[in-house]
Amino acid sequence: MSIPSSKIYAYADDTAILVQGRTWEEVKAKAEFALSEIMNWLDLNLLTLNLSKTYFIPFAIRRNTKPTNTFAITAHSCQSRMVLCTCPTIVKADSVKYLGVHIDDGLRWEKHLDTLSNRTLRLIHIFKSLRESAGFDTLKMVYLALCQSIIGYCITAWGGAAKTCFLRAERAQRAILKVMTGKPRRYPTTQLYIDCQVLTVRQLFVLRSVLRVHGCLPPSDPRKRTYIPSSIQHNTSFAKRQYYVLSVHIYKKLQKELDIIDLNKYRVNLKTTEWLKQQDYIKTESLLTYIT
Repeated sequence: MSIPSSKIYAYADDTAILVQGRTWEEVKAKAEFALSEIMNWLDLNLLTLNLSKTYFIPFAIRRNTKPTNTFAITAHSCQSRMVLCTCPTIVKADSVKYLGVHIDDGLRWEKHLDTLSNRTLRLIHIFKSLRESAGFDTLKMVYLALCQSIIGYCITAWGGAAKTCFLRAERAQRAILKVMTGKPRRYPTTQLYIDCQVLTVRQLFVLRSVLRVHGCLPPSDPRKRTYIPSSIQHNTSFAKRQYYVLSVHIYKKLQKELDIIDLNKYRVNLKTTEWLKQQDYIKTESLLTYIT
């Protein structure tokens, strides 16, 4: 179904509706209309919306632009809204978990990175037990299967988060690598990644961003693949940390370094991965610096 001024994102039985407006009053009206349309559609198809598991998040970049505490969205089922309405309101949340990702109202990804770090650290006991009987190659395969799969999940969504939040995930990753290789707590970080030959969390974000942008380019035809996607210009630091802005800038910088535009995706993956393994923390962070 299609609802005016709204976007619907659905996967199995998890559905999200995105509504935007110039004022919170406009957002409220559009959201209640969209919710009413969905409830009517469900009713016609003999289905019911579970309001106890339905939440809304008012997104705002700055705290002073957030709606007041009295802001609420009502799930109207009454025919007329002019009379006293007793329809229930849905719960307001600061963050929700959608398809395994914790989305907060400021898109700062703090809660998701905390959850990610905790999930990663819970793997320590596995590597403590396994390192006594397995070689490094086996340990690395287990790391890629268990740890990096957790770290890399939806990383293009949250991988541009501020360094102050992002360090939590990288510390958790380093803890796993030190346990896996039996290194002391104060073992040098740079040497640790050289020994393990794995990407840092931020480097993994860079790699995934480059591959996604590269996959959107025209087919590998020299007559067609002669351009790089145009940059999206934004002035706010918030926008500059988001994938849809940051990914193109990262790709442009990697293109200047590696000349990857005419390579297939497999070779781009190999070439970019090997280059990233040779870069230090400062160089990796410089790739995320917004250029004009």
